[in-house]
Amino acid sequence: ANSNAARWLQIDETDVTSTVFGGVQMYWAAEGATVAASKPKFKELKLDLEKMMGFAYATDELLQDAAFMSGFFGRAFSTAADRLLESAIISDGDGSGKPLSILSSGATVEVSKTAGQADGSFTAQNALAMWQRVLPKYRSNAVWLIHPDLEDQLPGMYLPIGSESKAVWMPEGGISGAQHQTILGRPVIYSDLCAEMGKKGDVMLADLSQYLLLKKGTARQDWSMHVEFLTDQMCFRMVFRCNGAPKLSA
Repeated sequence: ANSNAARWLQIDETDVTSTVFGGVQMYWAAEGATVAASKPKFKELKLDLEKMMGFAYATDELLQDAAFMSGFFGRAFSTAADRLLESAIISDGDGSGKPLSILSSGATVEVSKTAGQADGSFTAQNALAMWQRVLPKYRSNAVWLIHPDLEDQLPGMYLPIGSESKAVWMPEGGISGAQHQTILGRPVIYSDLCAEMGKKGDVMLADLSQYLLLKKGTARQDWSMHVEFLTDQMCFRMVFRCNGAPKLSA
């Protein structure tokens, strides 16, 4: 509450095959022999709060004749703030004056479509290729972020196994009783703030626990009659301070 930024030490890990935690390694040792020393590698990170803001005018007549308007502006700006933040987290944030998006992160792995695949399509082979690129330790938390325009393609996703086919997509409920639709057993979250169908980011597979969201308090809402005093209008303003970035940078 008393700070405008967060600063922390994080493991600087880019090699996940021969060492852990940026350099820690164990060896098989013969009796009476020593092994090479190892140590973790850290990096210092800092995330400053950024600000989003919106304001609107309402005439005094409107506020008198429609009592719900005062609450309406709060709900409207809250919804707009949610969409702006979600868009910045998923795809639009460049890290300059706003959060850094998953799509813009150096830790994002892009999986190419298969040879001859039609533009704007998503297949079982695509899903399997993406799943294989996720580190095993992140798979248990991974979710699919998918543009809603792709939803009608999912029921037809099957993988050939011998003479049979196995469904990759499962609806809500059904055999598994899952609350959400699933692909390869992981939940599907639809968002029209993903990239449009056929563009990079229309389908994403992410462990959202690896995204750091920083916020200070709740959204602040204020009214003022002075901004447009001569036109007899009230000014409503909402301000919310937040920022975010993926924990991994590579």
